[in-house]
Amino acid sequence: MSRTKQNKVSKQIDALVIEATRIGLLEIERLARKALTTRGRAHRFVMGMGTVTFYDKNDRAIEDTEDYYDDDWRRRTRAAKVQRCIQDVIDFIDEHDRDLHLTGMPMRIDSPDAPTRTDW
Repeated sequence: MSRTKQNKVSKQIDALVIEATRIGLLEIERLARKALTTRGRAHRFVMGMGTVTFYDKNDRAIEDTEDYYDDDWRRRTRAAKVQRCIQDVIDFIDEHDRDLHLTGMPMRIDSPDAPTRTDW
C-alpha cells in the first residue's frame, strides 16, 4: 500500500473513532441523566481521569448497592430502579472504554436539569 493510500485510510479510521467517541459520550450522558431523574439518591454525575462517580445530595459518592436498601419496600423498589440505571452507565462504559477511552473525557452533570459541563 502506498504512503498516500495509507494516510487516507488512517484519516478515515480516525474520523470513525472520533464519531464513535462522540456517540458514546452522548449515550453516557443520556444514561446518566436517566439515573439522575429516577427518584433516588443519585443527584450528580462526574466522569474524568478514568473514573465515573455518582454523588448523593450531600456530595457523598454512591459506591455500592448496600447504601440503597432499608426496611421500606417502596424505597427499596425505587432504589433498585436507580441502581439499575447507574449499572447501565457502568456497563456501557465497561463495554466501550477500552477502545474509546471515554472516561478520559471530562463530563459533569450537577443535577437532572443542569447543563452538561465538559470543562471545569
